[in-house]
Amino acid sequence: MTKLKVALKEVFLLTLSMVTGVLIWVLSPIFTGEAEPWDSASGYYHLSMLVSGFLIGFLGPKKAWLWPIGIYSGQFVYCLVKSIFLSSGAGVNFFYPIGMIFLIPYCLISFLGSLIGAGIRKKLWLWK
Repeated sequence: MTKLKVALKEVFLLTLSMVTGVLIWVLSPIFTGEAEPWDSASGYYHLSMLVSGFLIGFLGPKKAWLWPIGIYSGQFVYCLVKSIFLSSGAGVNFFYPIGMIFLIPYCLISFLGSLIGAGIRKKLWLWK
């Protein structure tokens, strides 16, 4: 594979991981009834983080460590945009920085999923 194709694949997977991070938050009210996915007792957030990390890690096993960062970045940007433009008050919500700190341990779940996905792909001899 040429360097350009590898770079395009990595950009695509990073973008996909960021979109996945956004979708986790956008779909949370639909599946859980909660605005913030970690407020649900259903396990939606944990499962969605694990599955999204797994799928993207499976697709891009060479940089499995990078995809959870993309998932975190997508959530970070979504929460920032939601806090600034979709909240009732003006400006960034006071709790925004606290929420971003809470996102970090949750992203370890997507990191674990990404490593599992990459490991399974390597074991299946599909890694190129």
